[in-house]
Amino acid sequence: MAGTLGLPEHEDLHGSILMVDDVPTNLKVLAKVLTRAGHRVRPALDGTAALESALALLPDLVLLDVNMPGMNGYEVCAAFKLDPRLCDIPIIFISAADEKLDKIKAFSAGAVDYVTKPFDADEVLARVRTHLALSYARKEQEAFGRMVAHEISNPLTQIILQVDAGLMTGGLPMEDMVRVKASADRIHTIVRSMLTLSKLHKQEVESEPLDMRVLIQRSRQILQHVLATSSAHIEVPDDMPRALGYGPWVEQIWINYITNAIKYGGRPPRIVIDWKRSEDDMIQYMVRDNGRGLAPEEQAVVFNEFTRLGHIKTDGHGLGLAIVKRVVSRMQGSVGLESTPGEGSTFYFCLPAA
Repeated sequence: MAGTLGLPEHEDLHGSILMVDDVPTNLKVLAKVLTRAGHRVRPALDGTAALESALALLPDLVLLDVNMPGMNGYEVCAAFKLDPRLCDIPIIFISAADEKLDKIKAFSAGAVDYVTKPFDADEVLARVRTHLALSYARKEQEAFGRMVAHEISNPLTQIILQVDAGLMTGGLPMEDMVRVKASADRIHTIVRSMLTLSKLHKQEVESEPLDMRVLIQRSRQILQHVLATSSAHIEVPDDMPRALGYGPWVEQIWINYITNAIKYGGRPPRIVIDWKRSEDDMIQYMVRDNGRGLAPEEQAVVFNEFTRLGHIKTDGHGLGLAIVKRVVSRMQGSVGLESTPGEGSTFYFCLPAA
């Protein structure tokens, strides 16, 4: 009998909870409530201690006071969200401050919930169980996605290699081989997207000066079959400045931008790669196509996840560009596009100059 993935019953959820409050009495009262419900708790009297404790042993959830000496609760919450090792831990504020602006500020800092003092024990337990359940579901979904991606990645790579060999030797009709190759390439793109998204918030990366011409050349090698079958022409400038970033991610950006320029460019596609330096010491790298261009309403949503643009028949602009936006943001950069209907589109990304 096949099993199904789902949430466990809330009553069965017991988590490791970090409590942060500068008043020891408050910690004792809260600890009693939580331990009676089966949770494992540990206290911290200030923000610095909370961050050190969390990094030493990741909690499942944080209960956080607002008014504390040194770092206040908003600053502690923001510090959690800026650290890729801690950013996915749900944080619930417990505070005597009950003004609307206090709650808005808490949610803006990254909190998932807000409980006012004096708190009701049953309410706190209910909210803790709810957010533990949501966190559990998210982790299960991420684990499932990684499992699926890894399970199909290796055999899919073999399919692509065998099809490439068949194309070179003429062992199968060209039309059939091209169709199989295109399908395998599409699935491989989905796998890469799943793996990138699953690691994005967890992976620690270091920026280094990147030679963009080298990364573009690698991207062209990966896309050589698509470039050949589409008769695409790419212009690359002789000199390109180095930028700070993470090489594997930036290579995926070039693959994504060039692939979209092939799909949505003219026939044949003509792709121009260029760059310019901005006043804030950022480098803007551009990929210009000769396609139909995008209307303003399409431009507004093109970097959103799972977007399909009305009369565009394939979905290449969707998840791929959403991933580009996320990884560039992680590298302290930005993305965008310029497009005029009938005159093509220019997709760009900006990174700090090396």
